[in-house]
Amino acid sequence: MFTSGGMPAKSTGSRVHRQVAGDTPARGEVAVWQTERHSSFEIFLAEFSADFAVVAPDDMENTIGRWLDQLAHQLGAERCTVAEFSALDKQPGFHMQWLVGKQPLPFIGPEDSWIRDELAGGQLISISTLADLPAEAFSTRQQLEEMGICSGLWVPIMAEGSAIGGIGLCVKSHEQHWPALVVRRCQIVGDIFGNAFLRRRKARDIEERLKFEALIANFSNRLIDGVEDIDAITDEILSELGLFLGADRAGYLEVDSGLQELVPTRLWSDKSVDQDESVQDVDVSAQFPWLTAKILKNEAVTIDEMAEFPDEAANERQYCESMGIQSFVMVPAVLRGTVTVAAAVSLDSIHEPRIWDASTVQRLQIVARMIASAQDRSRRRCEIEVLQRFERALSDISTAFVNLAPEMVDGQIETGLATAGQALNADLVTLLQPLDDDDFEVTHEWASERWDREAFKGVHVAQHFPWLAEQLLQNEALPISALSDLRAEATEDRVSMEQAGLESVIFVPFNVRGELAGYVAINNVQPTTWSESLVQQLRLLGEVFGGALSRRDAELKLQSSLDKIKSLQGQLQQENLYLRDEARLTHIHGEIIGDSASLRAALTKVEQVATTDSTVLILGETGTGKELLARAIHNLSSRKDKVMVKVNCAALPSSLVEAELFGREKGAYTGALTRELGRFEIADGSTILLDEIAELSLELQAKLLRVLQDGEFERLGSSKTRKTDVRVLAATNRNLAEAVENKKFREDLFYRLNVFPITVPPLRDRVEDIPQLVWAFVQEFSEAMGKTIESIPVAVMDSLKAYAWPGNVREVRNIIERAMIISTRPTLKIDLEDNTSKVANSKRLADVERDHIQAVVQATGWRIRGVGGAAEILGLKATTLEARMKKLGIQRTSTR
Repeated sequence: MFTSGGMPAKSTGSRVHRQVAGDTPARGEVAVWQTERHSSFEIFLAEFSADFAVVAPDDMENTIGRWLDQLAHQLGAERCTVAEFSALDKQPGFHMQWLVGKQPLPFIGPEDSWIRDELAGGQLISISTLADLPAEAFSTRQQLEEMGICSGLWVPIMAEGSAIGGIGLCVKSHEQHWPALVVRRCQIVGDIFGNAFLRRRKARDIEERLKFEALIANFSNRLIDGVEDIDAITDEILSELGLFLGADRAGYLEVDSGLQELVPTRLWSDKSVDQDESVQDVDVSAQFPWLTAKILKNEAVTIDEMAEFPDEAANERQYCESMGIQSFVMVPAVLRGTVTVAAAVSLDSIHEPRIWDASTVQRLQIVARMIASAQDRSRRRCEIEVLQRFERALSDISTAFVNLAPEMVDGQIETGLATAGQALNADLVTLLQPLDDDDFEVTHEWASERWDREAFKGVHVAQHFPWLAEQLLQNEALPISALSDLRAEATEDRVSMEQAGLESVIFVPFNVRGELAGYVAINNVQPTTWSESLVQQLRLLGEVFGGALSRRDAELKLQSSLDKIKSLQGQLQQENLYLRDEARLTHIHGEIIGDSASLRAALTKVEQVATTDSTVLILGETGTGKELLARAIHNLSSRKDKVMVKVNCAALPSSLVEAELFGREKGAYTGALTRELGRFEIADGSTILLDEIAELSLELQAKLLRVLQDGEFERLGSSKTRKTDVRVLAATNRNLAEAVENKKFREDLFYRLNVFPITVPPLRDRVEDIPQLVWAFVQEFSEAMGKTIESIPVAVMDSLKAYAWPGNVREVRNIIERAMIISTRPTLKIDLEDNTSKVANSKRLADVERDHIQAVVQATGWRIRGVGGAAEILGLKATTLEARMKKLGIQRTSTR
């Protein structure tokens, strides 16, 4: 009898249980099973179940072996075999088998598949005689005959609804019917085996997962710590990962984001794999377009069998088969939301197919991200190190051009190119300058020791690189990471680059006074990724070179001009000495009153500098007449036909100073309803006086420095660079050197303004000029008020000459005006006690300063530092205030 179908109390497949002749056992046989063996089996089953409930996974086979003898005896068999299917393809794996007095025989023959497939489908097989086997089991019948088997029962071992193994009972001595009670008992035993096998599988899964997680943690630590040689660590990780997962080959690929390609960069192969170089050089994107598209979409790809390739990837399946791959998995690595840097980790199985379960894929994704992140950090660290090295080199290069003689500029530029090339580890660095015919010439270059090709110096770009020459006219950076980046129309350029041995190049433009002045080019023989940060740094380098070349040309022209007038220098010098000794400066006497030696010295400097366009810094206390000196300089200059423009930097709100100086566009800020020209535009071709320049913010000082250096500026709200020809005069009553020291005034602007300083002497240093000033103001107000003053008492004049005049000439004018208002007689009378503040009692400025500082420190209880201290009130540093107190002899006389 043959029975193949659903197991009792459960439907397990398409086959159903069939009753045939002789299927029902004799009443006596059933009674024997139910009476004689029932109690014995129940005891066996209890002990059997208890043993397998606590069996350790590693002791499973030994435990099965101990019970097989009793199991065969309980179920009436001469041979009993227990097998567990593998997780991959459900092939039975042998654990233990039992046989009386003979050599062990296989559970089923290696050539048989019918019994295996039935069990794998959850079907039980019961045969009383070999004739019960169906026609499709011909090979099975033949094998069982060779083994001498007369009857057999095979029951699937079930767990969680799936067959994970089988129990085989065989009889050789006679044909035997397998009653339903035996089948049911065998199923119960199968359930016990199934639970035990399932626990073992889960325990092993947990163990493998913990090992995998420990391995991942180890990978993470090594990738974090091993910043020096990340490629070597990646190779080690691929090797350990492949061995741990039983793969034959492991690879690491990167994404070329520009070309959207996958590029293998690291590869490990097991020793048993034939090391075929062609595998390492596979063009993944070309040979595996379907796979590449999946990875670039951030989708993992698992192929357990080659048949799983879709129809559109038939060529890829054939290519894998030609490489001997039976299954593989590839997972992407995502950084910052995109598949970048390291794109994927790939594992291949060559010797046999295998299943890549979801948990393995998830852990591979973790490993892929870890490697990708480490590679990204390493690459970024290298880029930062290169940029930092280049920044230091740029500082050294810039410093080398300070005060450099014109004839040394070209040599220093090539030295600078060498410094930059070494910092960037470049092969060739060149400087290109524009020609009049829309072409560029390589004027300077440096080549590394690796460069063994012809030099480019003196080459005209358009002769060999016509497409590049056209692109360079656009005044934009032009990066070429590899020859493949060149456009189709750049055929001649590609050929020239190949002949020169170049693979990558970047051209970065630099401007001088708003116009294209040239390009800095970095050339390499290997593909190179050019970062935006490097472009900015190269632009700065180009501006350093461009500025040096511009200054060189200007200085050479100036030197030529100086040579032309050298023959007249002696004569002019003699005439200047004569004029300084004899002239009374009558041309400006109308505005500037006085004949003291200190004033004459200042006016002599005015004459010396007036005829030039040099910047003049006019220093002096409040009210000394700095504006008058500025007007005198303008009136003596070649710009006198245009009105001098004056800007009081202290009188304008800080928010409006920039617009006042440089102008604004309509809509530049709220309330800017119209376009407005700035003072520098108005003063084009004339002179501008920046009064109280020390009051400018540091930001505006930087913009003013650019105007002084290059004559360039932008209106507020506009990016268009404008040029102006303005002579700058600056005036201040502050100590700029001290402001520079206190970081309140830019040092570079101070040196730019301090080309020709003129100090206007205070009135206390030219007392002899006071009578002239007094009578000049008396005459001015007499005409305005209609009054006549005929005399000033000597005592009054002496008191005026003895007064310290902290307000200088302005204060004189104010006091005379008040005296004229209250005077009713021809004799002018002035009472300084009524017309001046307490500070007028001091004869010198130091006395005024001493009294003021002493009053403030006394008001603060002699607290110098901190919030509300004397230093904060006076607007000084605490150390500066203490130094002044010491100099003025201010000491605390009492304490509390």
